[in-house]
Amino acid sequence: MVYWPPMTSIVHYLVYGDDRFWVEQETRNRMDGAAMLERSEGVIDFDRLLQCASSGSLFSPKMQFLLINPAFLTAAEDEAVMQKLEAFLHVTAREGHGVLISLPGSKPDNRRKVVKALKTRFQDVDCSAFKPWEHDKMADWLRHYAGQKGVRLLSDAADAMVALFGPERGKMAQELDKVVTLCAPATQLSSADLRRVYSPAVVNGFDLQEAIKLGDLKTAHRLTLELLDAGDDAIKLVGLLASQFRLLLQILILVEQSASPEEIARQTGRNPYWVKQLIKPIFQHYTVPRLGRAIQLLAALDVQAKQGVLPAAEGLRLFWLEWSLLPINIDACVSR
Repeated sequence: MVYWPPMTSIVHYLVYGDDRFWVEQETRNRMDGAAMLERSEGVIDFDRLLQCASSGSLFSPKMQFLLINPAFLTAAEDEAVMQKLEAFLHVTAREGHGVLISLPGSKPDNRRKVVKALKTRFQDVDCSAFKPWEHDKMADWLRHYAGQKGVRLLSDAADAMVALFGPERGKMAQELDKVVTLCAPATQLSSADLRRVYSPAVVNGFDLQEAIKLGDLKTAHRLTLELLDAGDDAIKLVGLLASQFRLLLQILILVEQSASPEEIARQTGRNPYWVKQLIKPIFQHYTVPRLGRAIQLLAALDVQAKQGVLPAAEGLRLFWLEWSLLPINIDACVSR
């Protein structure tokens, strides 16, 4: 029977999640400033770690132990290993050392006894990836990331970068780092700065999404053709258009069900103010059947393109032609 030492004032962390970039960043943040760092990965040599943890004196600097993807969390539970882990935690608690277990790209199995025991002793840091519809959460994270670099990222720029590079934190961070470097010494960034950094083809992707949201389908059609002519990935454009129309359809159905902007925001992962601004143009330019038909056409195009029946670029041109000719009150079978 393994006895687990009680929680002490020393904070131990269990950092995990499918967003590898965030796990690694959170791990670095918590390791920064450590006077002495002892790193182990995979199969943990507890005998060596015990020696390191016990060798200090009263005036020695406190150590930080970093265990990356330790095998004891996934291997068959071994009583001898568990006893060594118990001894290691006792010594680190007694000596005031910190311990961080990092699982980049994965999550611990909460059904395992060792995981359940660790979670009573360690502080959880869940680094799950953003869902594609969590636009506001991504924008908030990106503004916070920019703030850590001494830069204020305005809302229009944050929205544009999320639209262009989300939902992966690593990609958004990489692009923001580039913008900050190229716009230095600026300490405030707007969408105008992005237009100076990126090619028209990249910025057109953001403008396309904005045109669809506002019901400016003539501009959306033109931007789609410009992106195709610039060599943009046609399959990616099909997905982008479909995701925008699905979002608008979801909002329109919820409005027709008398849902409040706050409830719509909760279900779509958006800001209530953003939802309020969007409701009027959606009602002016779209209906549920017409949006449903757009999604059906794009879904069929995606299948045809991937099967090699119809090139995606040619299909997109046909999509805009066919959909723009449909009456606004067309009957369509839309799943609610």
